Amino acid sequence: MTETLPVENQGLPPALADLKIELSVRVGTSELSLDDVTRLTQGSIITLRESAERPLDLCANGRVIARGQLEETDDGEGIALRITETCSRRG
Repeated sequence: MTETLPVENQGLPPALADLKIELSVRVGTSELSLDDVTRLTQGSIITLRESAERPLDLCANGRVIARGQLEETDDGEGIALRITETCSRRG
């Protein structure tokens, strides 16, 4: 089941509360030499450091803000990220 829940704006001014932020979901990371990167072709396999069972990272501007699990949307036409953990903010 996929749903969008309202989120309190945490006291943000309206001008900031309406700003759009592009989010990305990071599956994993790897480190390759530049030579290895230039040799990548269709069908190449890159081994990731992370386990396939671990939660995925939800990032805003490259910073992890939450973690979650992929699931299929209710209509079966796509995928969604269900948040399982939010990351604490550093003050």
